[in-house]
Amino acid sequence: MVSLIAFASNIGGYALSFFLPQVIAELYRQFGQPVTLTRTAVLTAIPYAVASVAVLLVARSSDRMQERHFHAAVPLVVGAVARRRTRPEGFQ
Repeated sequence: MVSLIAFASNIGGYALSFFLPQVIAELYRQFGQPVTLTRTAVLTAIPYAVASVAVLLVARSSDRMQERHFHAAVPLVVGAVARRRTRPEGFQ
């Protein structure tokens, strides 16, 4: 069961890291903007910067409250809900 949870939590991160630069570049093309590696890299870095801050805040809260279960479960549920809400049109 733990391996299934680990797999499910990691697959979203892999999808983000593999496909986000392509999605950003395609959005630039659709809006007629020039696509540069610098722009794509900077915009790709934003979710990782936000996630780094969130990890530190959750870890600090977990240490302060001496509670681990909800501090692990809540971010996973939030990530699952966010992933489900951001699916492309036409996908179930």
